[in-house]
Amino acid sequence: MNSDDELQRKIYFHWPITHFYMMDDIKGFSHLMNVLKKGLLWVDESGKILQTNQRIDQHLGYDPEELTDRTIFEVNPNLSVLSWKKKWKLYQSGEWTVEQTELMTRSEVIYPVKVIAFVDPDSNICQYIVENLHEKHRYKDMLELTSTVGRIGSWECDLVTDKVVLTEQSLHLLATEDAFLNRLSLFRFIRRLSGLIYPEDVQALFKKLRASMRDGAPFELELGLKSKSQNGGNGRLQINAAPQLTEGTVAKILGTLQDISKIANRSEEMYLAMNTLEQAQEMVYWIKQDASLVYVNDAVVNHLGYSKTELKQMKVFDFDPNYPKEKWPASWQFFRKSRTADFETTNITKDGREISVMVSLTHVSFKGEEFLCAMSRNVTGKKKREEIIELTYHTLNQSNELIFWIRPNGKIIYTNDSARDRFNYSKEELLDMSFHNLFPEMTDRTFQDYWQQLLDEQQIEFQLQAQAKDGRRGAVEVNMSYLTFLEKDCACVTIRSIEERRRKAAELRSAFEEIRRLKEKIEQEKIYLQEEISTNYDFANIISRSPRYKQVLQQVAQVAETNATVLITGETGTGKELLARAVHNYSQRNEKPMIKVNCAALPENLIESELFGHEKGAFTGAYKQKIGRFELADQGTIFLDEIGELPIELQSKLLRVLQEGEFERLGSTRTTRVDVRVIAATNRNLEQQVADGKFREDLYYRLHVFPIHNIPLRERPDDIPLLVNHFIKKHSERIGRKITQVQKADLKRLARYDFPGNVRELENIIERAMIFSKEATLNLEDVIPDTRKKRKGQKGRFQSFEEIQRAHILKALEKCHWKVTGKGGAAELLQMNGKTLASKMRKLDIRREDHLMNS
Repeated sequence: MNSDDELQRKIYFHWPITHFYMMDDIKGFSHLMNVLKKGLLWVDESGKILQTNQRIDQHLGYDPEELTDRTIFEVNPNLSVLSWKKKWKLYQSGEWTVEQTELMTRSEVIYPVKVIAFVDPDSNICQYIVENLHEKHRYKDMLELTSTVGRIGSWECDLVTDKVVLTEQSLHLLATEDAFLNRLSLFRFIRRLSGLIYPEDVQALFKKLRASMRDGAPFELELGLKSKSQNGGNGRLQINAAPQLTEGTVAKILGTLQDISKIANRSEEMYLAMNTLEQAQEMVYWIKQDASLVYVNDAVVNHLGYSKTELKQMKVFDFDPNYPKEKWPASWQFFRKSRTADFETTNITKDGREISVMVSLTHVSFKGEEFLCAMSRNVTGKKKREEIIELTYHTLNQSNELIFWIRPNGKIIYTNDSARDRFNYSKEELLDMSFHNLFPEMTDRTFQDYWQQLLDEQQIEFQLQAQAKDGRRGAVEVNMSYLTFLEKDCACVTIRSIEERRRKAAELRSAFEEIRRLKEKIEQEKIYLQEEISTNYDFANIISRSPRYKQVLQQVAQVAETNATVLITGETGTGKELLARAVHNYSQRNEKPMIKVNCAALPENLIESELFGHEKGAFTGAYKQKIGRFELADQGTIFLDEIGELPIELQSKLLRVLQEGEFERLGSTRTTRVDVRVIAATNRNLEQQVADGKFREDLYYRLHVFPIHNIPLRERPDDIPLLVNHFIKKHSERIGRKITQVQKADLKRLARYDFPGNVRELENIIERAMIFSKEATLNLEDVIPDTRKKRKGQKGRFQSFEEIQRAHILKALEKCHWKVTGKGGAAELLQMNGKTLASKMRKLDIRREDHLMNS
């Protein structure tokens, strides 16, 4: 695909076919195709032409309205319905398709074309870009004729691809057949031109070409041929070069080569004089009385950045601000009278840079007209070097660091002002001393040891006590770097005082000790505050003052700061998710998200994809890659609600994540590692499911690291008034009721109710009561279930066998003061084997510490 095709590809992405009905976009795209001399058709899958641009209308000889009534088969005689269907599938491949074919005009004339086609997947419309090859060949023939008649060749040097290409006429003028070269072979080729072109011209061409490649400077140069021209005069070639820059870097140089022997039949002396001026390092330019320039050499172009054409349209004060327009007449008279002048001034380059120049002016007369001939030399580099040296010297002397240069024997050869001030010696005194005389602990022997270490390591650092002339001492850090200067070994030494650093280090140690003490104090306060929080039961929107709920919240506080897996059990509606969020919010992962997955709400065939993600094409409907919930929860927490509903086929994969922290997406062989804390919740009896073969035993024990049993609402009746008040506030604004009172009798009736739906059922009852209430008092009369019917004859909610067993065992344990086995123990009272009772207690989650805390 050539550069024009690539440009069309870029343009296409700025005007996608999905914007087909946005007329501003399509007009803009059509206009760009007109500029590129490309025809444009939009065609649908049936072959109907939907839209065209002006260029294709001109090619085919139709009005725009006529083409949109036709099909692609009527303008392309090589296409049929069947072949178009095949090409349509090819165009849908997602890549540009380039092919050569033919189109037929309205007058039934067939001409060759190149087509670039592509089908947009969103709109299902084909973009058909057409280039007229017949027209392209015609322009090419005209260009070749012009090149032959004018004896003009062209050349291109691509610095990116390192290719050099010469046209046929250029090859003829240079008497060679090497049409394709690289940069290295180009310079070799130029050296071989010494047999055709004068050596000094070859050297000038080398210089110009290198400068153009390096700096992007255009040039034009005449080359003298050793052989005579056809008319008997001196043979001359003119070469022109125009660099092309990309982001400030020369990417390509385009040029021409022309035989100007007939045009430039001049004397050899004139040619040599002009060549000398053009190749001079000094800037040479002639100035007229009106300050305009009549001649400039190449050095002016190179230094100021203007072309010769631009310079000849300028005045001298356009680039020399020291001779403004209003003062130029007086300056002219001064130079005219003095005849010669030498001075330093400033020139402004085309890109706005200032350069310093030394100018020599001479007043001359030529053919009755007066001129100033200026020869100017750029001295910016010299001035900058002098300035840099001065700044460096000033920087060294103003530095707070003490700087020395020393020889291998310790002789000091340079020191800055700071060192002289710090040691209180004069410059002359220090230059007569040895470096180790400044350090009482350093002898000649130890200095030589340091120097040997410096030779081995090139740079060393050590600490010593330094002593000034007046006897003052202080700890310093010495840094020595080995180097050579004027082919002699030496070392650059920097010395820094570390007294302040040591003082600050001592203060820092003291501060750290204070921080440690305060940290311990804060930790103690934290423990106290946590106990206070647990006492007040204020856990992330969990509302409770029930003493029985204290144990649950204390368990949350205990496990939150760890990374242990938590299993929350309890009946439906008890707020297991609130407990999970409390564990997450009080953990070290609280800045990362808690991702919730309801295992019961997801279809069985999608749950694996939701948990672990999938790759594109992993199954039917997997149109793109998807990240699973475990990856989203990386560094955070994942809450697996209703874990008992997880299909047994996926339980092994979940077990692997819990054990190894890794898994594979559906359709992928790459292992993904995650760091996720797992909190699971269920209202099912997982031990029974394990016994029934519906839940893996190893997964159960992996989840059962820290179980938390969320007690039902009927076991915490003290919380009912708090919850009622909370739900009234929560729904009052939405329902539009302002409830301020609740009758005590109604609260007692609520306390007697079993609440099989727990807190969720209570919220529904309060919301329903608020709808019925017209006054400020909550009307619960018609919404509270009849607790007497529920309790009488156990026609309401039956306790499960496990609940009855649990209550009976607890009653026996309390009677025996929690003695499980042995004489007078609960096992003897219940007439059970001690091991059987202990196993039963583990299964029913009966723990002595839980109930002793509530006693």
